[in-house]
Amino acid sequence: MKELVYIYWPDCSRCHTLKPHVEKRCNEHKYTFKEMEYADSWFQVESIPTAQVIDDEWERILDMEWIVHLISNQ
Repeated sequence: MKELVYIYWPDCSRCHTLKPHVEKRCNEHKYTFKEMEYADSWFQVESIPTAQVIDDEWERILDMEWIVHLISNQ
């Protein structure tokens, strides 16, 4: 299973600006893309937006810096 859960705040313009880019990158790398409002999140995050990447071998929380790295690198 390869999945990315994009966690955002409903009123955050930065969250909404990055979302289509993250979704596109997920599709390119054959990850399932899911989105979740922060209010519905069951774990604590340090900044918004953030993402939880789940792969068969590892699981990782991506902060804003890693999300930008994900969408800006091939």
